[in-house]
Amino acid sequence: MVILAGGRCSEEMKALTGRDFRADIPLLNGETCLARTRRVLSKFGEPLVIGGREGCAPRQAPGGESFVESFAAANALVRGRRYLLVTVDLPLLTESAVSDFVSRCDPDIALSYPIVPAAECEAQLPGMKRTTLKLREGHFTGGNIAMIDAPAVQEATAILQRAYAARKSPVALAGIVGLDTLFRVLLSKLVPMTLSVAYLEKRVGKMLTIPVRAVVTHSAEIGADLDSADQYQVFLRALEKREGSEN
Repeated sequence: MVILAGGRCSEEMKALTGRDFRADIPLLNGETCLARTRRVLSKFGEPLVIGGREGCAPRQAPGGESFVESFAAANALVRGRRYLLVTVDLPLLTESAVSDFVSRCDPDIALSYPIVPAAECEAQLPGMKRTTLKLREGHFTGGNIAMIDAPAVQEATAILQRAYAARKSPVALAGIVGLDTLFRVLLSKLVPMTLSVAYLEKRVGKMLTIPVRAVVTHSAEIGADLDSADQYQVFLRALEKREGSEN
């Protein structure tokens, strides 16, 4: 398992939390984003942390200047062929959410990426802004973990860098995978039935030259990453509510 922890706080988040790295943002009871993510993933083994403040984890390696550079560093260091990739900024991540996603992944697929029904996200975190896309099968948002086949994905890092830069814009992302896909994404905003999960899997797989699978999961916490000060307050309230219900 790998945790990508090199993301820096925005100026707004830095002023609010006093932290440079998202990994060090405090949550409840002094626990940081990284500490919480490591605690959840440690149920499956000690994760390798890429980037972040030096000395922040027992197993740590330097990150790159971008997400894809950090990903490439992780891909070169992992033990074994397949591994789980997780970003550090998932305050509500749970062991059950991770287990559910992993259980749905096909071992023959090089890159498995979760998509979460938008209704599930709204129900669990009302009012939180998120990037969504209307598809034939429903209205979805993307997640922040992935199951990776290291050798297969290694050759696709340059294309992944372009795709990651466009991840917050479905239209820009579709532009990378082809004009016909771009057209379908635009049309899907009016007529959702024009774009399917299977079609996107096929086009992204063709672009990356590897088998790709979109894994539907109802674990909204996988798609709830911490980007802004407004979201920070929502996450703190959600964690306090969860902790109160468990006591």
